[in-house]
Amino acid sequence: MVQSGPVTTGEIRHPSDYEIGGIIPSEVVAPASPAATAEVVSSARERGLAVVPWGNGTAQSGGALPTRYHVACLTSAMGSVIEYEPADLVITVGAGMPIGQVQATLAAAGQFLALDGVDARATVGGIVATNRSGPSRLLYGSARDLVLGITVALPNGDVVRSGGRVVKNVVGYDLNKLHVGGLGTLGVICEVTFKVHPSPRAEASVIGWFSSAETANVVALDLARSNLGLRAVDVTSDSDDASAEGVTTISAWCSGWPDAVARQCREVATIISAAGATTVHTMNGGDHDAARARVEALRVRGARLKVTALPSKLGQLQLEVARVTRVGDRPCATWVARAGIGIAHVGLSELDQALLAEIRSCADAAGGTCVIEAGADNLKTPDLAWGTTRADFRVMTRIRDEFDPNRTINPGRYVGGL
Repeated sequence: MVQSGPVTTGEIRHPSDYEIGGIIPSEVVAPASPAATAEVVSSARERGLAVVPWGNGTAQSGGALPTRYHVACLTSAMGSVIEYEPADLVITVGAGMPIGQVQATLAAAGQFLALDGVDARATVGGIVATNRSGPSRLLYGSARDLVLGITVALPNGDVVRSGGRVVKNVVGYDLNKLHVGGLGTLGVICEVTFKVHPSPRAEASVIGWFSSAETANVVALDLARSNLGLRAVDVTSDSDDASAEGVTTISAWCSGWPDAVARQCREVATIISAAGATTVHTMNGGDHDAARARVEALRVRGARLKVTALPSKLGQLQLEVARVTRVGDRPCATWVARAGIGIAHVGLSELDQALLAEIRSCADAAGGTCVIEAGADNLKTPDLAWGTTRADFRVMTRIRDEFDPNRTINPGRYVGGL
């Protein structure tokens, strides 16, 4: 059933367009305010129905499949700027606003939100709920660092606001961080206040190609930890490309004032060359933009894994993952690692349970984690999608019990089936 009425505005497509793992919701709603969203979720709880929050669906491929799914709760009707004070470097937007539109609004005032590496269609609510971050995390931090305030609709019908609309805010508990990366399991995110930054006056990329993955990773980590203030340092490899077989690439993103960027480029190029890079290029303007786009495009594959480890162990993890993906007729893999952060993305043309187990074993041995960002539905059980739970799972369960004891929102999709 597609509901309409006072709580619903905006475009609503056929329920089959909101299918997850073969489950089609019986209701699709698009509440236009936090209060209306709370009404939707509370009504679903009273009727014993399960709700899945839905922005633009760009991250619905992640996590486990829901154990129940009756209501698709769209955030599209909450997709506008609520408050923006450029002088304060703060913006508040509805959860349904696509990040591309947010960036366009900020760019008009010479500012930007340092959440990149995501589809321009991705909504801010979805980005915050999944704690997605991109290369700029090295310099600016993740969503946990950029979210100043958040408004959430709870299953009991309450609308809860935490944080504030100023950069310096030390009042009360920092409940924002409960919802960042919580996959919406503690409430439906309706509004978010972000800290933004001035746009850099100049940008450039320094690209170095290495025949040794070990050397490339050591150099990349040194660059990320240096006092150069680089915006990002990525380490990539692509076994899909026959011409790039055995080649590991460093992409250093320089940004800031023109003189500072010129100095960064000179010093990075010198360091990379001295370390034995076979080729070094500095790219500006459109060439820089294209270089950044190529790095992010390597992550776009039919199956995707996100692996983590201490930054110092990410290089060895790259070698281990390459080793297991080269066995027999297994699919080729791409690797995009964020040096200095400890996160890497593995792209695969296909993924089965055996290969997932081997890559996860590599991550476990490095003291890290491995989760599925996109894959076949038969891999989306909690144990396969997220891996085994840790000792703090008891605390996570207790928090979920307090916020959503009936498991109304996204039931079964989070770690351990929460």
